[in-house]
Amino acid sequence: MDVKDAVVIAKKYFAEAFSGEGTNPPRLEEVWFDTAYDHWFVTLSVFRTKPKEMPAMTAMHPLSNLLQETYLDYKTVEISAEDGTVISIKNRELAA
Repeated sequence: MDVKDAVVIAKKYFAEAFSGEGTNPPRLEEVWFDTAYDHWFVTLSVFRTKPKEMPAMTAMHPLSNLLQETYLDYKTVEISAEDGTVISIKNRELAA
């Protein structure tokens, strides 16, 4: 398995795992290979929205969805290089 295969597996698995959450297609952020464990680590990001707190009357307005905050959510998918099995999806915290 090469880096391109790992990215394809990670994106497909991510899309299936988070299919019910209305996320956009994941974007590739970084890839690295751990030779000690023979695992690929693929970090993906998706845009998510977080509603801003607002008065109830404002929240009922048809354009209230424009008041939502958008942020990038990062996930790292761990994949076995031996057989392409996805081992985990973890939150990827960025350094401050």
